[in-house]
Amino acid sequence: MRSGVLLAAMLLSWAACSITMGDDLLEERTESFSLEQGGNLSIRNVNGNVNIEPWDGSVVEVVLTIRGNAGMGIPEGFETKAVATPSSLSYEVEYPEGPNTVSVSFIVRVPRELSLNVVVELENGSITMVGPHFVNLGTSNGSITVEGAAGGDGAETTNGNITASFTGFSSGMTLETVNGSIRASLPADAAFSAETVNGNVTVEGFNTTASSSTGVTVQGEPAAEIGTVNGNITVDVIQASVSGR
Repeated sequence: MRSGVLLAAMLLSWAACSITMGDDLLEERTESFSLEQGGNLSIRNVNGNVNIEPWDGSVVEVVLTIRGNAGMGIPEGFETKAVATPSSLSYEVEYPEGPNTVSVSFIVRVPRELSLNVVVELENGSITMVGPHFVNLGTSNGSITVEGAAGGDGAETTNGNITASFTGFSSGMTLETVNGSIRASLPADAAFSAETVNGNVTVEGFNTTASSSTGVTVQGEPAAEIGTVNGNITVDVIQASVSGR
């Protein structure tokens, strides 16, 4: 696991405690975009959840919901920036200096057969991603759920659980948390190492080449790293069919 991650966890937890936000609906809007097969989707935000799901529409639909304190409203300097081309869609949320008083959640509906390269970077929020995408997902305080991904760099959080299923596999993929458990479903030919410090590792359906209660290795290439500090890890073989909501 990456060095310094425990210190980062403590600092980010302190930062999260300093945030004072309301839960009043301040604004909601829906935006639509056309994206090519294999295009890029990226979202960078500080406060708020991201939900990416398949639908039967022909375009990518994004629903942004801004919440905060109705008496304070949306602060000056707060902005959601979208940059779109046929091959790329990116959102970045800018906050003014000082305590954060608003949050932005994203619901992104992607045409069912469209496969994208998805990058999500959050600080305080959970991520749910369903669909045949290549994923690079990260948050500091929140859980991550991945269903039916085709591969990618994987998913990392500091305080939260990871639940992930992958129909494909990418070299160097990482599933990592500090305070949370991990449950992963991977292709039958996947190679990986799984390790926890305070917890147990359970592997089902794979031939392990090194195994203990807290660490398991399945040899071969490509290899993935699955790890947590405080939590259990369970890895099994993905079933032939994956739910598409």
